[in-house]
Amino acid sequence: MEWTWIVDWVVRLVLVAAIVYRNRSSAPVRLTWVVVVLAIPFLGAILYLLFGEIWRRQGRLAEHQRVIEAVRDEMAQSQATLLSAVLSDAEAVQALHYSRFFERQGAFPLRPGNHWRLYENSAEVVSALIDDIESASHSCHLLFYI
Repeated sequence: MEWTWIVDWVVRLVLVAAIVYRNRSSAPVRLTWVVVVLAIPFLGAILYLLFGEIWRRQGRLAEHQRVIEAVRDEMAQSQATLLSAVLSDAEAVQALHYSRFFERQGAFPLRPGNHWRLYENSAEVVSALIDDIESASHSCHLLFYI
């Protein structure tokens, strides 16, 4: 019976060391897990191993990043062809310049079936938005990023 308590405390101390020295979580999260592991015999360690470590999330994040990179690569390959087919040479160069700028800011490159315009001020944006809403034949789906 005494050896189970020794094993429990060894496991707790090892987990506390792992919690304190890992840098993936914020300090309050680490402190909470230290308290849970130290305050609840046996169960605290099990809870931390089940819910405290980010085992599955790392795989999902890596897969998500691979999908995003694949989509970006495919979009970049079709972008120059799309722009040169739709626009004149001068317009295509300007559109490609702006599209690459937007992509560096976190947006995806241009895709077929979409169009974009640059406006001088917010009044032009609101006016164009009202015109587009009024000319809609079925419905309007608006999405804003602030």
